[in-house]
Amino acid sequence: MNTKGAKPLFRHAEYQAEYPLSKELPYWDFFHDRDPACAVLSDGSLVQGLKLSGLSIETWDTNQINGLASSLKSFLNALPDDADLQFFLDVNSDFSKLVAEHERLRGDDPLSIGS
Repeated sequence: MNTKGAKPLFRHAEYQAEYPLSKELPYWDFFHDRDPACAVLSDGSLVQGLKLSGLSIETWDTNQINGLASSLKSFLNALPDDADLQFFLDVNSDFSKLVAEHERLRGDDPLSIGS
């Protein structure tokens, strides 16, 4: 690779001055007192994050699953055309909370398995 004519990085304009990180981020303001909290971006749009939990539909019959699909379709169709949605799915195999809750509900019944 020939680097004979290349300028050193410190000679480029973006390396001549320091810019605060706040100028690079798209956030204008945060409203923590709202429920749910929201952020206002520099272009005036609002952003909200919601934490959702999944549904366990393994035991649902066809009518229940079709009802859920219909509800989700209605929800998505009701959104404005220019709405942006992002989903983040976190899948792990840590069932310690579920097992602890099951053991708590089992109680001290001498007839329960594993007592």
